[in-house]
Amino acid sequence: MPLESIEEENIIVLPEPNQSTKISISLPKIFYIKNIKTIDDAYKKILELQPLLINLSNLAFTENNKKAWDIIQKLMYYWNYRDILRIERIQDNTPLVEYALRKVILDTQQQTLPNYKLECENSFTPERAVQELSEKALSHRINQHPLLERMTQHGLEMQHIKLFLENYYVNNRMFHLFIVALSLCSPLERRTELANNFYDEMGSGDSRMAHPELFLKNFNNLNRPEVITPLPESLYLVNTKTHAAFLSGDYHYGMGGFGYIELTMPNQMKKILNGLMKSGLPKADLEFWEIHITIDIEHGKRWFSEMLQLIETPEQAKKCLAGGISLLDARATMYDGILQSYDSM
Repeated sequence: MPLESIEEENIIVLPEPNQSTKISISLPKIFYIKNIKTIDDAYKKILELQPLLINLSNLAFTENNKKAWDIIQKLMYYWNYRDILRIERIQDNTPLVEYALRKVILDTQQQTLPNYKLECENSFTPERAVQELSEKALSHRINQHPLLERMTQHGLEMQHIKLFLENYYVNNRMFHLFIVALSLCSPLERRTELANNFYDEMGSGDSRMAHPELFLKNFNNLNRPEVITPLPESLYLVNTKTHAAFLSGDYHYGMGGFGYIELTMPNQMKKILNGLMKSGLPKADLEFWEIHITIDIEHGKRWFSEMLQLIETPEQAKKCLAGGISLLDARATMYDGILQSYDSM
């Protein structure tokens, strides 16, 4: 089936319980799978769709076809969202098809990922490895991204601010779930720090200060959206986080990924806060960013302290590095997508 002939159908993905904002994505009709009653039905559906999805994945990841890549991100987001929120997992055998087709995409994507080298491998110690990981995080392009520089220097128009906040929220509203998911594959002694991080994300016991709720204050003067249609680049960040925290089952990869996020966030948060204020949003609505400037400094220190205890071999350090770079690359890709959308508005 040619790429141009794939029809799309609008799907409204329901929010988490008690959240009023919905996420709207468009899925190809052929991949909108439901009512798979038996295992035999699931097997037939997988065989039917596998060749098309292999072709679509190759176009997206090997040939860098943007339309195919966009479709893949929407599919992965829909399947990941349903999985991590445990939506309709045992009503029928539809999840079997979603799992199998998601694996097709992941297999193709993994084949195109780079192998990351550890410069200290020949003189390895955990301390040297963690120091190198920290240096690589702080030298990543995310730290001087053009979107953040534009925000800091000039501010943004309100329509641009709204686009930024909506796409950021698509990721932020699920971050606490990724922390919980990562604990599932982490050793018992490593779960305490994850629990502390989760407690912070949930407002330290005050649900009104839980970070997904706190983020919504950004919309106080912008009219909170009832429906958000996110950019594929924003969905890519959600998908990358889902893989690191939930699907990979590798706590070195996941801890590296989220450790890199926490280490680099204070710098990003400062620039975003300055940009939002320069754009005209009142400081009273920007508490989310102020809190994270402080709290993520501590989170970053804690995560890398944990890595000193996690890393015993160069191979484990490489997994942390791969997870870290993948999440920073995905966040930078989201910023890229937002900036490109500004230029076309």
